[in-house]
Amino acid sequence: MTEGALSRQTAERLIEAAIAAPSMHNSQPWRFVARLADRVMEIYADPARTLRRGDPHGRGVHIACGSALFNLRLAVAQAGSAPVARLLPSPRNPLLLASVRLGGPYRPQPAERDLFEAIGRRHASHRSATSHPLPRGLLAGLMEAATLEGATLRLLDHTDALRILRRSAAADPGLRSDPGYLAELAAWTGGLRTSHRPHDVQPGPGRAHGNGHPAGRLVMRDFPVRPDGRPSPPAAMETASQLAVISTIADDRASWLRAGQAAQRVLLLAAHRGLQAAPLTPVLDEQEATLRTDAFLDGEYPAMILRLGYGRPARATPRRPVGQVLRVIPLAGVHQSPRPGQDKSPGDGPPPALPPADRQLMPSK
Repeated sequence: MTEGALSRQTAERLIEAAIAAPSMHNSQPWRFVARLADRVMEIYADPARTLRRGDPHGRGVHIACGSALFNLRLAVAQAGSAPVARLLPSPRNPLLLASVRLGGPYRPQPAERDLFEAIGRRHASHRSATSHPLPRGLLAGLMEAATLEGATLRLLDHTDALRILRRSAAADPGLRSDPGYLAELAAWTGGLRTSHRPHDVQPGPGRAHGNGHPAGRLVMRDFPVRPDGRPSPPAAMETASQLAVISTIADDRASWLRAGQAAQRVLLLAAHRGLQAAPLTPVLDEQEATLRTDAFLDGEYPAMILRLGYGRPARATPRRPVGQVLRVIPLAGVHQSPRPGQDKSPGDGPPPALPPADRQLMPSK
């Protein structure tokens, strides 16, 4: 791509890649703005799609938008421009999480092309994994991938996994008895359909991490996905799966965004190498305080638990149309009518600032 104004068509193609990123319960908590004249793509948090009980400080939102940012960087490189990314570029607007400027001409490296091609193949899988062990070289490559994004990928053996999952499950007993949290969780994971989940998106996978199975197998924490909102019965996860923790040296908003980028690089590399990988869930606030004291993390802050293994491919979860998440700021003097299906809710002005009641979702850490 030669330097010059960014076209609407290019912006839409870039966002198609960005929105393929995973998010907590497939909530897709992002909005994008394309500034054509400046050749800049901006990523905003969408407060309307946050889990106010389960993710009150926006940790999961930042991780999801960090994953979308990594996809966007790959797409910009694939389009022939150098991606110049900035985290939290505007202290006055806490909703603006990142921006990517399309720099000068750029030829993507083979590894970048491989990761970009894997975007369409990466789907969260919670199906049973085979007993085929993961090669050490592959695991080392995944660990290096996280390091490239400023995070650490820590591989859990069976003993570590049981301990981490048990401590994680025990860290938030108040949430599991909170009717508001359970209703919110049911809405987003396919149980009770309430106003907590917008009607334009299907629920994500219905399980996350949990405690230990009596027989010693690892189990996933169960979300209340029955139609009546009651918890589903426990589901065991075989020991063939490899669990890993993404951690960072700090616990602030920029670190959450880095963790999301690291997780996405790991997941895409895993998909490229034929693994079925899934983010089990971001580590929530109560869990982070408990898990950080575990010697396994060496003082770092846990951000996400991942599951890796060989198995059958998973199906893609639905995404909102690009027109519903992207607002294009056209070139001066050029009028561009909304395309069919484009969401007009962002309006013609700048993205809305957080209302006072919502500022706690984006703390200035």
